[in-house]
Amino acid sequence: MVEPHMMPSQENRINGELPRPGAESQLHEALGVTYHRDFKDGVELFVTPRRVIRWDDFEARAPEFSVALDGIVFGPPEFDPSGPRVNFNHHEGVDRLATGSTTEQVLIALKMGLMDTFSAGGAPHLRIFVNDADQDVCTAVWLLKNHTRVSAEKSEWRINRLVRNVDLLDRTAGAFPIDPESEFAQELAWIYRPYNEARRSGRLFSMDGKELADIIDVVGERIDRHIDGHGERIKLDTEFNGPEGEGDGWTLVEEVGYDARAAVYHSGVKAFIAFREQSPGDKKAGVFRYSIGKISPFISFPISDLYDELNRAEGISHDSLDRWGGSDIIGGSPRARGSTLEPTEVERIINNYLASTTSLPSTFVRAD
Repeated sequence: MVEPHMMPSQENRINGELPRPGAESQLHEALGVTYHRDFKDGVELFVTPRRVIRWDDFEARAPEFSVALDGIVFGPPEFDPSGPRVNFNHHEGVDRLATGSTTEQVLIALKMGLMDTFSAGGAPHLRIFVNDADQDVCTAVWLLKNHTRVSAEKSEWRINRLVRNVDLLDRTAGAFPIDPESEFAQELAWIYRPYNEARRSGRLFSMDGKELADIIDVVGERIDRHIDGHGERIKLDTEFNGPEGEGDGWTLVEEVGYDARAAVYHSGVKAFIAFREQSPGDKKAGVFRYSIGKISPFISFPISDLYDELNRAEGISHDSLDRWGGSDIIGGSPRARGSTLEPTEVERIINNYLASTTSLPSTFVRAD
């Protein structure tokens, strides 16, 4: 638990000051924070690389005015007005297709009065907690840092367009149809290239808190340029290898390019397992990062059941937060540890499970 002196006093809050949440060593012990960056103007960033915690722990241990983004807190969106503390997430315990991305949730919250609660004495107080630096995280952090540009009735068309497209692509795990040759797709590719470069190289999965914060900063600067009309464009890198394996209604592919998943869907695949090596080299000795996805809940591919099968195969307990998991249409291997399962083994596990399950034929009974 966080020591009592870590919590801001009511007097400091009334004076409009931003009380320090305590020594970073204490936050590291309580929440796994390894890096802190002060953005000024009442906004701070706390990074816990690949760490996942439960809402009850976040409620009890995070300082006041804490905002959890996109999977650092396991489970659906939550709000504790007594903190205040809030969790914006769309990964677990939700209908993924019907639930807005973290970026979309943040924009709507800012429009609907978030800063009325996350402020004191007329000054904003936002302590943002993240465990990654992907497109959704970077854009949500940018919105919170630039809350004065989007709150209430304020609106800028480039911000709205960016948020809408990040939302559609993120909530569908990249499956939402978008022309990879379009100018806007190439603008998005340029904005988020720093993250995608780190992911493709394998460096992302061992980055420390400062390195993740640096990606968030660089992407934020590119969002600034894009919103101001001075962004750039680059061609999408859609290379992938496959099928490396397959089964009934699904395909196994190796992601090579930054934007490989868009090409996988564009090729007509509706359910997939995609993998990358964490450290490019000898696959026999490597750690792999897997994504499991399908374009919508309307596609018959039992992703939630497959999480359990793969966790059993790796000996990961149901109580562990670092496990195979995700939503009903997109998920993947454990965020921190990755997976030691070879792609051929994953293919075998999935096909054995699919073969062991049978679908009962639907029966139509006339009312008369």
